[in-house]
Amino acid sequence: FPSHDKAATSGTVVQGFFFNNTLLSSFTSLGISTTATQSLDSFSTSTYRSARYFVQIVQGNNIQVSELSVFHDDTTSYISEYGISYNNGQLGSFDTQLVSPNVTLLWNANSSTAHIIKVSRMAITR
Repeated sequence: FPSHDKAATSGTVVQGFFFNNTLLSSFTSLGISTTATQSLDSFSTSTYRSARYFVQIVQGNNIQVSELSVFHDDTTSYISEYGISYNNGQLGSFDTQLVSPNVTLLWNANSSTAHIIKVSRMAITR
């Protein structure tokens, strides 16, 4: 059945599907044309302990895809990026922050050339 969660540079609510102990959701960012840190997604620390992301960044003909594992211990959030693939160099880097009551996925672009980010998240409950 449909569910929602918070997300994205657009500040919209992301529709998702919840089953058993897992929420699947996704979004597409608005065009990003800055190197300033962007908040891509957030999830509730009281509902979810961990999330796995598959991310696609497209900047003209430049493409990067990455997988991210994120979790928290109620005090600090942790991130591991792996499966990084690109055709013309990495387009930026990811980080997280825990500011109660949410963990936020952050993006730092390497250039201010316009790009679009698509994110799929699988979050697992506490």
